[in-house]
Amino acid sequence: NFLLMLGMLALLTAALGILFISRVIVGPAMRLAAAARQLRDGVEGHRAPTEGPRELAALAETYNAMAESVESVRRKMIATRLGLEERVRERTEHLAGANERLRQEVERRAYVEGNLRHAVQAAEKATHAKSAFLANMSHELRSPLNAIIGMSESILAGILGPVENPRQKEYLGDIHASGQHLLAVINDILDLSRVEAGRLDLDPKPINVPETVERALAQAKPEAGKRGVELRFRLAKN
Repeated sequence: NFLLMLGMLALLTAALGILFISRVIVGPAMRLAAAARQLRDGVEGHRAPTEGPRELAALAETYNAMAESVESVRRKMIATRLGLEERVRERTEHLAGANERLRQEVERRAYVEGNLRHAVQAAEKATHAKSAFLANMSHELRSPLNAIIGMSESILAGILGPVENPRQKEYLGDIHASGQHLLAVINDILDLSRVEAGRLDLDPKPINVPETVERALAQAKPEAGKRGVELRFRLAKN
């Protein structure tokens, strides 16, 4: 009986020891493990209890301090991430606006270039039309002018007979001078077209100033006479 009681006492002591260890050591350790899982899963504010043996309490306090630091770092990372996302969003909107402005500028320049191209084509057509007109005018006007100039020169030279009337001779001279002047005007117009095309070669040469002035006065005298104006000129000897 003594041995039986001694065995039962030993079992009871062992059971009490296991219960004590389970309550004092295993329980806090399990709660510490649960708190660690909460921290791992991102649950904030969950702390391990600091009761129990001194060693487990110190371990729980160290864990709680670490959890506080981890949560602080996590909050800072979240704030940094949100700030970066906001900056990326603003930058994206800015780039989208810049791309839109660039697209509009490209379209505007394409429109301007198209208008310039059409304007150049129209100018080239106008230049060709003007050249054709000047060529036709040169042919259509020069032929009768040359005939008038040649005929007046022949009459003045007496080929068709002498011109005895001084007034008639003066009129023939005016006709010849006017024809020469009109021919010179046509040549000047053609020269202007050559200047615009960059194909004019200058040929400087001396002129007879008195003769040029006389021709100019002869062309202006009829209109001046109608208005009662008498034209005269005087040139210095030098």
